[in-house]
Order: sequence, then C-alpha cells, then structure tokens
Amino acid sequence: YLFQYEIFILDEFREIDTKDSAYIDEQITLTIYYSILFILFICLTVFVIFLMNKKILKIESKLMRSQKQLRESFIELKNSRLLLHNIIDSVPAAVFWKDRDNKYLGLNQYFLHDTQCETYDDVIGKSDLEMPWKDTEALKYIQDDNDIMDSGEAKLQIEETQTDKNGNTIYTLTSKVPLKNVQDEIIGMLGIYIDVTEKRKIIDELIQKDRLLAQQSKMAAMGEMLENIAHQWRQPLSVILTSATGLMVKKEFDSLDDSYLIETLKGIEKTVDHLNQTIDDFRNYFKADKEVKSFCIEDVVNNALCLVEAKLNNKLISIVKGTTKVEAYGLENEFTQVLMNILNNAIDELDKSTLEKRVIFIEAKKMELCGTKVALEVQQCSCVELKIYDNAGGIPEDIIDKVFDAYFTTKAEQNGTGIGLHMSNEMIKEHMKGSITASNKLFTYDNKEYKGAEFTILIPAQAYQI
Repeated sequence: YLFQYEIFILDEFREIDTKDSAYIDEQITLTIYYSILFILFICLTVFVIFLMNKKILKIESKLMRSQKQLRESFIELKNSRLLLHNIIDSVPAAVFWKDRDNKYLGLNQYFLHDTQCETYDDVIGKSDLEMPWKDTEALKYIQDDNDIMDSGEAKLQIEETQTDKNGNTIYTLTSKVPLKNVQDEIIGMLGIYIDVTEKRKIIDELIQKDRLLAQQSKMAAMGEMLENIAHQWRQPLSVILTSATGLMVKKEFDSLDDSYLIETLKGIEKTVDHLNQTIDDFRNYFKADKEVKSFCIEDVVNNALCLVEAKLNNKLISIVKGTTKVEAYGLENEFTQVLMNILNNAIDELDKSTLEKRVIFIEAKKMELCGTKVALEVQQCSCVELKIYDNAGGIPEDIIDKVFDAYFTTKAEQNGTGIGLHMSNEMIKEHMKGSITASNKLFTYDNKEYKGAEFTILIPAQAYQI
C-alpha cells in the first residue's frame, strides 16, 4: 500500500511536473513573446520619440528662426517708425493726420509748436475745437476734413489763417489728402501746411512797390504826353491865331469878303478838328486795357508815331518803317505805352547827337514759334518780333544790363525817372507773357555805318491758355 501510494504520489508529481513544465514552457514562451513585443514596442516608441524629437527640433528651429526674424522685423519696424518720425519731424512744415472722427492720430514737431502744447500726447485724441485756434477756424478745418474724407478727393494749396489764443495770426498754405488702409478704405485724413506769413508780407510789399512804380510811370508818361501835346498843339494853335489875326486885319481895313471869311473859318474848323483828334488819341493812350485781344502791330506803331509826330519833326528825326499787317495778341494800350517809352528814349538820345541824319528804324515780322525767351505757356505759340533801333551811338556796355532796372537812368535828374523801361519790361513780361531785350547794333544806312541801341520785343501772335 505504501508502495502503491508512493507510485501514485510519484505519478501525481510527474503529472503535476508535466503540467508545471508545460505551464512554465507556456509562460516562458509568452514571456519571450511579450518581451519581444515589449522590446519591439520600446524600439518603436524610441523610434517614434526619435522621429517626433527630430520633428520637434525642426519645428523648434523654425520657431527660433521665425522668432529671430520676428524680432528683427520688429526692430526694423521700430527703426523704420523712428526714422519716419524723425523725417516727419525734420520736414520744415506742419504735418498731421486724423481719424474719421476728426481726432488727431499723429503730428510732427512743427505742428506741435503751433498747437502750443508740450507733448504729442497733449494733442493726440483731441479735435480742432480743443486746439488753441479760434472756433470759427476750427469749424472750417473740420468741415474741410469731412469733405475730403466723404468725397475722397484731395484739396491742395488752400490759403488759410491760423490764430492762436494770444491773437497772433499766421497765413498758411495747406494741402490735405484722404488717408486709406490696405483695403483702400478711407480711414482718415493727412494734412500738411507751411507758414507763408513772411512771404505774404513780402508779396504785399512788392505789390505796393509795383503800384508805386506804376503810378510814377503813369505820372512820368503824363509829363511826356503833356510835352507831346504841347508840340502837337503849337502849330495848329499858331494857324488859328494867324487866321484870326488875318480876319481882324481885313476887318479893320474893311477888306474882308465872304469867300475869304468862309475859307478862313473852314481852315480854323479843320484845325480845331485836328486838335480834337489829338485829344482823342491821347485819351485812348491813357485808357486801361480790360482784356487781352488781337491787334494789328502796324496800327499800334502808327498810333504811337502820331503821338510823337510833332516832336520828331521839331528835332528833325526820320522814321524808317518795315512793318506789315501782322497780328499780335495782348494788351494794345500797354503795348502802345511800351513803344512810346522806347521812342521817347530814342528821341532824347538823338536830340543830344550832332548827326546830320537822325533816324529811328522800326521793323516787325511774324515768327512760327516764340521760343524759350518768353513765358512757358506761350513758347509754342506763333510770335511777333518787333525791333526798334536808332543811330544815336548805342548804350555804354557797362550799363546796358541795367537799363530795365527800377530808378536807373542816364538822363539828367530833372529829365529822367528811371522807371519807363522798367515798367515796359514789366508790361511785356508779366502782362503779355513776352520778352524785351536791349543790345547795341552796327548797321549801314545810306552807305554809311552807324551804331545804335536796339530794343527787341517778342509777344505772342495768337491766343494762349492762361
């Protein structure tokens, strides 16, 4: 029994051992499989971690580069803004910009000075009604800004005034444009202005000076015209006096017949008509031109010569004309005054000479283009060139460049004002867009060589855009 029990026990142990061996083998196999799978998982995890780490490193590198670029861009933007701010501050004009609600968004140092504020923050966010200038001016500024932002159209070169709280007023020349974003939407307004107060004062002084010169020129011209009237009237009045004296003598001797009386009265009537015509000619000479128009050069030359005819005859001066029926475009009476100034100067110079032949030459011709000597707006127009020269000996070379200067004269103090040629220069250049120059000319006349002063005038022959 014990033996059998031992065998049973051994069989049971063997069975258990077999089962345990099988279980252990199974567990070992599973452990090996799990170990392999775990190792594979670990390797896969490590590989994934490696890949992710590599990816993260790339992303980190990109982030660092982006951060560096962003930092550089930020620094560049900051430097650009600082540079732009310095540039705007360096502009010798007031610069400012506003939003749609007319609140200031920015400004430069020049504008800050005009606002009488200490810092930019004292201005930014405020409107014109909170600035030191007058309310009426502020309302006008706001209205102009709203018009620009609503219409999208700029306003350039606006003349405005700006009065501070102390009552000081400056005159400004302002330009304003709409301010847009990248979507082309109007988000505000940009303005710039310069202080033209001093310039305005200078212009006013120049205008006053020009008016004074014009008045002096007019008075001088009236003096010359009175002298010309005296010359023109002396002979007709002498004729009237002689005729009246003849009638009185015949009446005293009782020899006055009707035919002689009628003939003498007709002569007096004709002479009086001539005097009336002379008065009309001088009255037309002093009429102010109201409009630019076309006129015949030859007619103007003849009218001018008619006004100085007596003076020319008394001083034995001949006129040689080379004019034709060319048309000019400008102010006819002012052009006549220019001719009169030049002719009177030539007559005075010839009167001082000892020449047997005293001659003034007048030539006119039409040119296809005015050229660069005249104002820009008429350079492409057809042109009339008028030359007036004499044989009085010319202008000294050391003063020829000064003949158009104000108050410069070579005549005696009581005979010259120095404004005739200056005003002629102003009339031709400023009022008629032309040019006038003076030079000395050598020429031959009647087989004899002469030297004289030559004045050349260029004026447009056709209408032009002002």
